Amino acid sequence: MKQRKRKAARILAVLAVATGTCVIANAPAHAAGCYGVGCNGDDPVALGCSADAITVEEVVLSSGEWIGGATADIQLRYSASCGAAWTRVTASDSTPIVVFNNKGDYSEYTAVANVTSWTNMIDDAASTVHAQACLGTHSNNYHCTAAW
Repeated sequence: MKQRKRKAARILAVLAVATGTCVIANAPAHAAGCYGVGCNGDDPVALGCSADAITVEEVVLSSGEWIGGATADIQLRYSASCGAAWTRVTASDSTPIVVFNNKGDYSEYTAVANVTSWTNMIDDAASTVHAQACLGTHSNNYHCTAAW
């Protein structure tokens, strides 16, 4: 199932470029030497991996589902050209965010209130690697997306 989703993600990325719905200013990140585990700890925007990224899983928290009535949009982002994933969050309160996979790779960041924030990337290239995005830290996470 994941292989089909990954193939679909790649096809959507190619279609977006072919139809002009996506603007890419730099060469693909893979050409720059970042792919899979090689992207661990790197910024997806700085390396151009966000150019073909799609949201593969998402959790939206409305007022009352989280601390003090805060809201949050938690996204697991995936770049087919980089074979990497990261967490992107927009929340009405500052919060730690994390992305991790079943291999033990993870990246944490503190999201700023009312600003779209993201973690650095982790490997998500192989069909056996499953990443997940959450609020919290690697050792204490909650409100997570499904693994993908």
